[in-house]
Amino acid sequence: MTTPRRLFATHALAAAAALSLLATAPLTALAQAKGEVKIALIASKSGPLEAYAKQTIVGFNLGLEYATGGTMVVAGKKLVVIEKDDQGKPDVGKNLLAQAYADDKADRTGRNSSQDAIANAVALDKAGTSIVTLAQDNAFGKDGVKAFKEALKKSKLVHEEYLPAATSDFTAAAQRIIEKLKDQPGRKVVWIIWAGGNPFKIADLDLKRYNIEIATGGNILPAMTAYKQFPGMEGGLYYYFGIPKNKVNEWLVANHYTKFKAPPDFFTAGGMSSAIAIV
Repeated sequence: MTTPRRLFATHALAAAAALSLLATAPLTALAQAKGEVKIALIASKSGPLEAYAKQTIVGFNLGLEYATGGTMVVAGKKLVVIEKDDQGKPDVGKNLLAQAYADDKADRTGRNSSQDAIANAVALDKAGTSIVTLAQDNAFGKDGVKAFKEALKKSKLVHEEYLPAATSDFTAAAQRIIEKLKDQPGRKVVWIIWAGGNPFKIADLDLKRYNIEIATGGNILPAMTAYKQFPGMEGGLYYYFGIPKNKVNEWLVANHYTKFKAPPDFFTAGGMSSAIAIV
């Protein structure tokens, strides 16, 4: 008897924290029954990352629709998606994943936040640049900074600043960042890795007077409205609906507009690519 293969992709922060480097992607586990394939989709449907989960679920279902030509059938078996809420809690995500598959075998089908961090390091890594990181004090933030730091070859990382995810007042952190950067020669950059919330309030403290720049990666469209105050900002992102020029993205954009009267967002693409990989 063939053992069914178990797959999971990464986008829900809670499950990610429980699984080391994996962050900001849903978890999916696959199990086979007669006539159907059940897919457990684990995401933070409630909690601070609810918006990310909603996009991911939409993208995942669109991905299955695209990859199966609208039939939701693979090799004669119906695909059945079962959504599970990890509530943004690492232990809940871990337990839900364990319940969703019976063995220890799994394949990851999505990118993770540490890979995003590496892409941002490549974008910012220039000789004569001093960098401070601003991250959440959790596995997502710490693992992201670790990957970012290891990818730097030319720039100098002078300080790592970690704050609780619920932080709303960045004044004290900004002062520490300024002290670390203001007297550094050359280009000075604060690289931000954050999920949810608004760390860009740090800009209200006028870092420009010390020639300190803000840098970060991509985000969901509502969050990216804050980027307007940082013209010329550099960083890396893995999806923006207007960038990929291929048939898959054209289908995604067209169908998302048809169904939701809006473009697909950051995590929509992640959900879709995970579903396509599973099929």
